[in-house]
Amino acid sequence: MMLPVLLPFVCSCNDNREDLMLQFSVAAELGDLVLGSRSVEDGANVNAWLDGGGTPLGVATAAGHVDFSQMLLANGADPMLPDSFGYTPFDYAIERFQPELVDLFIVTMGERVGPPDIMFEFFELIAAGDAAGATRAAEFLRDNHGDLSMVSLGMVLAAARGESEVLDRLLIVREDPDGPNPSGYTALAMAARFGCLDCVEVLVEDGADVNWHTSSRYETTPLMEASRDGHVAVGRYLLSRGAQVNETDVHGDHALNWAVYFGQTEFVRMLLEAGVNTAVRGQTNEFALQIAQREGHTEIVELLTR
Repeated sequence: MMLPVLLPFVCSCNDNREDLMLQFSVAAELGDLVLGSRSVEDGANVNAWLDGGGTPLGVATAAGHVDFSQMLLANGADPMLPDSFGYTPFDYAIERFQPELVDLFIVTMGERVGPPDIMFEFFELIAAGDAAGATRAAEFLRDNHGDLSMVSLGMVLAAARGESEVLDRLLIVREDPDGPNPSGYTALAMAARFGCLDCVEVLVEDGADVNWHTSSRYETTPLMEASRDGHVAVGRYLLSRGAQVNETDVHGDHALNWAVYFGQTEFVRMLLEAGVNTAVRGQTNEFALQIAQREGHTEIVELLTR
């Protein structure tokens, strides 16, 4: 909910190494592709922990530098490598709403863990909205590689892209809508994050757990994911299907605290109508009202003081 500020790298090793990594850190923050590529060629570690706390890919992702992130991935950067704060680049892409990077990281995970050629084709079919083709590829993965986690990862990609028909067909192959995959997200969590109500409905109708927690930095529920950008229709549907309004994340925050932090007034209104507990303290040891006051969300303050 409250992401760290990633500081520049300052190395304590020999002068040449210090200069190289300082150069690499600055390049990642600025998205300077020429300088970054030169740093990698000179031996900079794309999966290093920088002294400021971040990883090069995490820093670039948090700043929205897509081309720089692509360069890092091409040189072996890991989108699921936690930094010193416990955040992965994938967490930053989700948190900062970087859909292009979310897509890229999912594809990278699949091609590194599963059969690259087959995964590339599978993801291409999903991206094209080819439900029949994606289903055939999923069946091939299941029958010839026994890897249903890759089918689940394809479902996560379909949810991120809003491909509800593809999801519906893949569920026939995967059967378990909450099956594990390398991203730590289920398709339902991703659909809620991106506000695809059709995808959410398909998944819940097929038995997806509306209170399932991600294995991301905050271990969020679908309702919390929907709160980030105020997807009220998704939130209402999840509540109608049993989402627990007072379910908390790893730090003790519930969907109300999330919605308040992000200034989602209508989502807050919906949660209040659903009977949410306003006296829940989480990561910052503050009630929702205190969070709203700190963040300057005056309309939400008024709602919470009625």
